[in-house]
Amino acid sequence: MLVIEIFNIKIRFYFGFFAALCFYFFVFKIDSLGITAALVCCLLHELGHLFAMIILSQVPEQICFYSGGIKIIPKYSQIDSRTIQTVILSAGCAVNFILAMISFAAHLDKLFEINLSLAFFNLLPFSFFDGGRIVELYTSSRVRKLLLFIILAALLTLIFAFGEFDLLLFLFIVFSAVSELVIG
Repeated sequence: MLVIEIFNIKIRFYFGFFAALCFYFFVFKIDSLGITAALVCCLLHELGHLFAMIILSQVPEQICFYSGGIKIIPKYSQIDSRTIQTVILSAGCAVNFILAMISFAAHLDKLFEINLSLAFFNLLPFSFFDGGRIVELYTSSRVRKLLLFIILAALLTLIFAFGEFDLLLFLFIVFSAVSELVIG
């Protein structure tokens, strides 16, 4: 792991981040432009969180580049309002939705797909995504598990109903849901 500190914010680069990039590049045969576009959209998502944190006078503790993507970790111990946490957690997806609308209007189909996917993906109620953290702020563990089960069933139904079966996506959803239901 490589750690850089800028303005008392630790920026961590984990090996898994670069390994995941290589994996996607070689397995999915994604061109370098596609990977670059996805990375830029991820960075803009995280900048949305950072912008909300700055506006709300919250200081980030660290920024991590890891196998799951990029995330900004605020000093949650200093954030005492669920509303502030919700705004910060929602800001990244809001940026992706805005970029998706702009991309759609400009007929940039690939950017539209990337941003819309990132927004919806990050709204999933798994605890390591923005949506899951928002759900945790407002519900009990029992309600979260029920919501997760309902969404898992809906996602799997959509995957099979539309014939867009992607084995890796399917395995990721099942693994994430099972780990949340059992461990979380």
